[in-house]
Amino acid sequence: MLEVDRILVPIGISHDPESSMEAASTMAKMFDADVRLLAVIDPKSTRSLTEFADVEGITIEEAGRVHLERLARELGERGVKASVSVVFSDHTAEAIAHEAVTWADLIVIATHGRKGAGRWILGSVTDGVVRRTDVPVMVVPLAD
Repeated sequence: MLEVDRILVPIGISHDPESSMEAASTMAKMFDADVRLLAVIDPKSTRSLTEFADVEGITIEEAGRVHLERLARELGERGVKASVSVVFSDHTAEAIAHEAVTWADLIVIATHGRKGAGRWILGSVTDGVVRRTDVPVMVVPLAD
Protein backbone atom coordinates (compact mmCIF):
# COMPACT_ATOMS: atom_id res chain seq x y z
CA MET A 1 0.00 0.00 0.00
CA LEU A 2 1.10 3.54 -0.72
CA GLU A 3 2.52 5.30 2.34
CA VAL A 4 1.86 9.02 2.28
CA ASP A 5 3.19 11.38 4.94
CA ARG A 6 3.54 14.54 2.81
CA ILE A 7 1.23 15.81 0.09
CA LEU A 8 2.32 18.58 -2.28
CA VAL A 9 -0.47 20.74 -3.71
CA PRO A 10 0.56 23.17 -6.46
CA ILE A 11 -1.83 26.12 -6.44
CA GLY A 12 -2.31 28.22 -9.57
CA ILE A 13 -2.59 31.84 -8.51
CA SER A 14 -5.23 32.55 -11.17
CA HIS A 15 -7.32 29.38 -10.64
CA ASP A 16 -9.92 28.49 -8.03
CA PRO A 17 -8.08 26.02 -5.76
CA GLU A 18 -11.21 24.30 -4.39
CA SER A 19 -10.78 21.07 -6.38
CA SER A 20 -7.22 20.44 -5.31
CA MET A 21 -7.91 21.67 -1.76
CA GLU A 22 -10.82 19.25 -1.35
CA ALA A 23 -8.83 16.30 -2.74
CA ALA A 24 -5.77 17.17 -0.66
CA SER A 25 -7.88 17.51 2.48
CA THR A 26 -9.47 14.10 1.91
CA MET A 27 -6.13 12.41 1.21
CA ALA A 28 -4.40 14.14 4.15
CA LYS A 29 -7.07 12.90 6.55
CA MET A 30 -6.98 9.40 5.04
CA PHE A 31 -3.21 9.09 5.47
CA ASP A 32 -2.77 11.48 8.43
CA ALA A 33 -0.41 13.41 6.16
CA ASP A 34 0.92 16.97 6.13
CA VAL A 35 0.15 19.22 3.16
CA ARG A 36 2.42 21.77 1.53
CA LEU A 37 0.74 24.34 -0.69
CA LEU A 38 3.10 25.46 -3.45
CA ALA A 39 2.83 28.54 -5.65
CA VAL A 40 5.23 28.72 -8.56
CA ILE A 41 5.36 32.32 -9.70
CA ASP A 42 6.51 32.94 -13.25
CA PRO A 43 8.17 36.37 -13.15
CA LYS A 44 7.08 37.01 -16.77
CA SER A 45 3.36 36.44 -16.18
CA THR A 46 2.39 37.79 -12.79
CA ARG A 47 0.07 40.64 -13.77
CA SER A 48 -2.82 39.88 -11.39
CA LEU A 49 -0.44 39.10 -8.55
CA THR A 50 1.57 42.24 -9.27
CA GLU A 51 -1.59 44.36 -9.18
CA PHE A 52 -2.58 42.84 -5.82
CA ALA A 53 0.93 43.35 -4.45
CA ASP A 54 0.98 46.99 -5.59
CA VAL A 55 -2.40 47.73 -3.97
CA GLU A 56 -1.30 46.09 -0.71
CA GLY A 57 2.19 47.63 -0.80
CA ILE A 58 3.93 44.25 -0.60
CA THR A 59 6.25 42.19 -2.82
CA ILE A 60 5.00 39.61 -5.31
CA GLU A 61 6.40 36.82 -3.12
CA GLU A 62 4.53 38.20 -0.10
CA ALA A 63 1.33 38.39 -2.16
CA GLY A 64 1.70 34.74 -3.17
CA ARG A 65 2.42 33.79 0.44
CA VAL A 66 -0.65 35.73 1.69
CA HIS A 67 -2.83 33.80 -0.77
CA LEU A 68 -1.37 30.43 0.26
CA GLU A 69 -1.52 31.20 3.97
CA ARG A 70 -5.25 31.92 3.66
CA LEU A 71 -5.69 28.53 1.98
CA ALA A 72 -3.52 26.85 4.64
CA ARG A 73 -5.77 28.32 7.36
CA GLU A 74 -8.79 26.87 5.53
CA LEU A 75 -7.11 23.45 5.55
CA GLY A 76 -6.35 23.90 9.25
CA GLU A 77 -10.04 24.51 9.86
CA ARG A 78 -10.64 21.14 8.17
CA GLY A 79 -8.19 19.50 10.56
CA VAL A 80 -5.27 19.32 8.13
CA LYS A 81 -1.74 20.52 8.97
CA ALA A 82 -0.54 22.69 6.08
CA SER A 83 2.56 24.72 5.26
CA VAL A 84 3.26 27.02 2.32
CA SER A 85 6.07 27.50 -0.17
CA VAL A 86 6.52 30.16 -2.86
CA VAL A 87 9.01 29.60 -5.67
CA PHE A 88 9.95 31.83 -8.60
CA SER A 89 10.48 29.98 -11.87
CA ASP A 90 9.59 30.33 -15.52
CA HIS A 91 9.48 26.51 -15.71
CA THR A 92 6.46 25.71 -13.54
CA ALA A 93 6.31 21.95 -14.09
CA GLU A 94 10.04 21.60 -13.43
CA ALA A 95 9.76 23.61 -10.19
CA ILE A 96 6.82 21.50 -8.99
CA ALA A 97 8.64 18.25 -9.82
CA HIS A 98 11.76 19.45 -8.00
CA GLU A 99 9.75 20.34 -4.89
CA ALA A 100 8.01 16.96 -5.05
CA VAL A 101 11.24 14.97 -5.30
CA THR A 102 12.72 16.78 -2.31
CA TRP A 103 9.61 16.81 -0.11
CA ALA A 104 6.48 14.89 -1.21
CA ASP A 105 5.08 11.36 -1.23
CA LEU A 106 2.08 12.43 -3.35
CA ILE A 107 1.21 15.37 -5.59
CA VAL A 108 -2.40 16.53 -5.85
CA ILE A 109 -2.79 18.82 -8.85
CA ALA A 110 -5.82 20.32 -10.54
CA THR A 111 -6.13 20.59 -14.29
CA HIS A 112 -8.70 21.90 -16.74
CA GLY A 113 -11.42 19.38 -17.54
CA ARG A 114 -11.54 18.47 -21.22
CA LYS A 115 -14.40 17.14 -23.28
CA GLY A 116 -14.39 14.80 -26.26
CA ALA A 117 -11.03 13.66 -27.63
CA GLY A 118 -9.28 16.36 -25.58
CA ARG A 119 -10.25 14.63 -22.32
CA TRP A 120 -7.21 12.37 -22.72
CA ILE A 121 -4.85 15.33 -22.83
CA LEU A 122 -3.65 16.81 -19.54
CA GLY A 123 -2.85 20.48 -19.14
CA SER A 124 0.71 21.34 -20.10
CA VAL A 125 1.86 21.95 -16.51
CA THR A 126 0.20 18.78 -15.21
CA ASP A 127 1.63 16.76 -18.08
CA GLY A 128 5.06 18.23 -17.43
CA VAL A 129 4.88 17.29 -13.75
CA VAL A 130 3.79 13.72 -14.51
CA ARG A 131 6.67 13.33 -16.97
CA ARG A 132 9.31 14.81 -14.64
CA THR A 133 8.77 12.91 -11.40
CA ASP A 134 8.39 9.41 -10.01
CA VAL A 135 6.27 10.78 -7.15
CA PRO A 136 2.64 9.60 -7.58
CA VAL A 137 0.38 12.29 -9.01
CA MET A 138 -3.35 12.58 -8.32
CA VAL A 139 -4.97 14.71 -11.02
CA VAL A 140 -8.31 16.35 -10.20
CA PRO A 141 -10.44 18.47 -12.54
CA LEU A 142 -10.63 22.19 -11.79
CA ALA A 143 -13.93 23.21 -10.22
CA ASP A 144 -16.26 25.04 -12.60
